[in-house]
Amino acid sequence: MPITESLTRVLTFSFLLFLGFCSALSAAVINVPADHLTIQAAIDAATTGLDEVVVAADTYNEHIDLKGKAITVRSADGRGARHDH
Repeated sequence: MPITESLTRVLTFSFLLFLGFCSALSAAVINVPADHLTIQAAIDAATTGLDEVVVAADTYNEHIDLKGKAITVRSADGRGARHDH
């Protein structure tokens, strides 16, 4: 097999491996309650710096702790959250 054909195969394999690696690092959107029933469960499952937690309109009686994670938590409809104390 000529060197150029071997090099082409190695480069093709490397490129496909790179694409697989990049897709594994892509951000995920975690939906509450579709993916996780609670906001805290979604936060716990989120990867810091990558994921976003999107919360459907409803009443959630829970205390949430981001646990130092750099993630976005937002409402699905774009309106702000209301906090009742």
